[in-house]
Amino acid sequence: MTKPGNKIAILIPYFGKWPTWFEYFLFSCSHNTSVNWLFFTDCGIPSAGYENIRFFDFTLDDFNKIASQQTGIALNIKYPYKLCDLRPAYGEIFADYIREYDFWGYGDIDLIYGNLNAYLIDEILENYDILSNHDQFISGHLCILRNCPETVFLYRKEGLYKNIFTDPFYTGFDEQLLKHKLNPEKAHLQTRMRSHLKRHMLKVSLYSFLSGMMPPWMKSKLTRSRSTEVKDFTSIVRHYAEIEGIRVLQ
Repeated sequence: MTKPGNKIAILIPYFGKWPTWFEYFLFSCSHNTSVNWLFFTDCGIPSAGYENIRFFDFTLDDFNKIASQQTGIALNIKYPYKLCDLRPAYGEIFADYIREYDFWGYGDIDLIYGNLNAYLIDEILENYDILSNHDQFISGHLCILRNCPETVFLYRKEGLYKNIFTDPFYTGFDEQLLKHKLNPEKAHLQTRMRSHLKRHMLKVSLYSFLSGMMPPWMKSKLTRSRSTEVKDFTSIVRHYAEIEGIRVLQ
C-alpha cells in the first residue's frame, strides 16, 4: 500500500442507470484501499457501503456547468459517452474535489480490478507522473496522473481540446483519435460501438502479437515515429514527455 502522503483519487462521472454488474465492480474497488473512488452521478447510491468509495449527487447538467467554468468553454454535452473525450481534463474540472490528493485519475466501470495495491507502491508513485496500463496508448479504462500543474493542464497543450470538447461526437481524444467519430447517442452507440470495438480489439491484438516479435530497437523506433503528430492525449503525453521530461509508465 502507499504511504499516507501518496493519496490517489479516481474520478468517475456516470449518468443514467448503473449496469447490472456494478456491485461486482464496486467490490473490486473496495479491496484496492490505496485508492479513493469518487463517483459523480444521478444513478443513486448503491446499498453496499465502502470506506474508500464516495458518491456525489450530480447530474449531466451539473457536469456541463462545472466543466464550462473550469475549462472556459461553453459545453452542452447531451450524451454521457461523450464525457470520455474530457477525461484528461478531469484534474482541472474536479479540482475542488482532489485538493487533498497527490494523484488523480479516471477509469471505466465495465471491468473488475485486480490487486492495484501491489502496483501502486511508493517506488512507482515517486518516480512517475503518469501511469497507464497499456503500452501503446494512454488507456481510458485506467490512467493515474500526479496532481500537479504539469499533468492537470497537460490536455490543454496544442489547443486541440477546444474543438474536441465542443464536437458532439466522441473522437477518441482520451486515448487515440478515431478514424471515424462515434455518435454518443445511445441508440446509435450500441450498434456502432460493437463494430468499432471489434475492429479496435483486432488491431490491438494484432499489433501486440507483432510487437512481441520485434527486436527492442525496432519497437522503440516505431514508438518514436508514432509520437511525431500531436493529435490526441496519447500523442500529447508522448510529445511532452520528450521535451518537458514528464515521466510516463506504460
